[in-house]
Amino acid sequence: DTSKTAASWFGACIFLIVAATILRSFFL
Repeated sequence: DTSKTAASWFGACIFLIVAATILRSFFL
């Protein structure tokens, strides 16, 4: 299903951005 794949990619990108922000807040 194309919409399901797009949704999973979108969720993964959001998770990576949030994780990067949290890591940056820890190291800065």
